[in-house]
Amino acid sequence: MLTDYQKIRIAIERALDAGRSNFIVYPYGEYGALTKQILNDSFGIREICIIDNKLSQFNSKIKTLSDFQKDKGGYTVLFTCANPDVYDEVLNKLKQYFAQNEIIEIFKAHKESNHDNTNQGGGRITLREV
Repeated sequence: MLTDYQKIRIAIERALDAGRSNFIVYPYGEYGALTKQILNDSFGIREICIIDNKLSQFNSKIKTLSDFQKDKGGYTVLFTCANPDVYDEVLNKLKQYFAQNEIIEIFKAHKESNHDNTNQGGGRITLREV
């Protein structure tokens, strides 16, 4: 079984192998902070920005989703939510501002790749596709 660190690292590696760039980390909880650390320290890549609606109230360097209302395209959002209780709600908010093919669902992708070897479609990037 992979650790959360390994899941994040594999997702980033495969995204890079697929030519993805312009990374955004969302949301910025425990796994968002770990994702940023791996992206920065292991890969030497600085994220374009961090998005977290709540933390943006306290840190002016952190953006909100609505900051991207008119800004379209060219990003890869590393979706770091792993909490099944809020996963769909947080993802649906993200999809209001970013296209599905711009979103890498780090933890859901791992779960699907372990339980289903078929493509779920909808532009979702899974670990085996990235």
